[in-house]
Amino acid sequence: MSDEYPKNRSPITRVLTMPSNANATGDIFGGWILAQVDIAG
Repeated sequence: MSDEYPKNRSPITRVLTMPSNANATGDIFGGWILAQVDIAG
């Protein structure tokens, strides 16, 4: 198995953000976003 992605593909994930991932004003925490980027590859 190759460690390289095909040239016409990119890693994608869809995650439903829950209220616990946001602050009181509804902004999503940056650390949570970076964790999702890490999970996506």
